[in-house]
Amino acid sequence: MRDDTGTVTNYVGFQEDISERKEHEQDLQLFRKAVENAGHAVFITDREGTIEYVNPMFEARSGYTRSEAVGRTPRILKSGKQDEVFYDRMWETILAGDQWDAHLVNRRKNGELYHVDQTITPIPNDTGKITHFVTIESDVTNQQLREQQLDVLNRVLRHNLRNGMNVIEGNAPMLRDALDDEELRPHARAIEELAAALSSLIRIALGHFRVDRPQSGGRRGKQLAQSV
Repeated sequence: MRDDTGTVTNYVGFQEDISERKEHEQDLQLFRKAVENAGHAVFITDREGTIEYVNPMFEARSGYTRSEAVGRTPRILKSGKQDEVFYDRMWETILAGDQWDAHLVNRRKNGELYHVDQTITPIPNDTGKITHFVTIESDVTNQQLREQQLDVLNRVLRHNLRNGMNVIEGNAPMLRDALDDEELRPHARAIEELAAALSSLIRIALGHFRVDRPQSGGRRGKQLAQSV
């Protein structure tokens, strides 16, 4: 402040408490760092589905860079494995403010297919209106491959091997009884005993298979069946 001659006589200072704003900025930085380093693909869209943000894992999994994805819709990942009813149900769920959980098949930029477990969470503003959606996708391609391999193993154990062992167990006694040579009968008995032991191993393996095999039930199981 100056007097009539222009000489500075006083100073007036103003202070604004920005602690809350700084805390909010720190929270945002922490959130961004967590998302940027997340092991899952994360992308954010507006209410209409236009992508506004993707994290590095999305780029690595999909093959699309951030500049290629932002401004477009998640349809760039569409594989054709899910029908329109699937997407209608999705939009109905998230626009109602509910979280969407599903298993689906995406297509990378290079055309390769990959399986994901997807969660979409609506983000409302202060008035409660939904303005954005956050999508998190976990790549479960290896898990899906493992389940397919287990299905093959299950079919082999249940049909090929077990049916083959039934044939051996049924014919070995007849072969033993038909043998006139007493020295050969112990060999036929050995076949019977080995067949019985192998059948027991198959039953044990099938028992463990039922316990250990990952199960897909309920809503996700139905969506999985529709997607492949």
